[in-house]
Amino acid sequence: MNVTSAVSGLRKVVVASMAGTVVEWYEFFLYGTAATLVFNKVFFAKGTSDLDAILAAFVTYAVGFAARP
Repeated sequence: MNVTSAVSGLRKVVVASMAGTVVEWYEFFLYGTAATLVFNKVFFAKGTSDLDAILAAFVTYAVGFAARP
């Protein structure tokens, strides 16, 4: 393996890793926004106060954030 192909392979790995990281953080940003605006009204609205619904949506967000690999 020559130096040019090693650099090319490393560049592919870096670009793929960066793309995956950007998509993952964008997804977490979207979920956080949706948890505030939508999920508390759609999924957690029955029999709870607005604060309880927002906290339940954010706890779901926190569990997903903590459990990622």
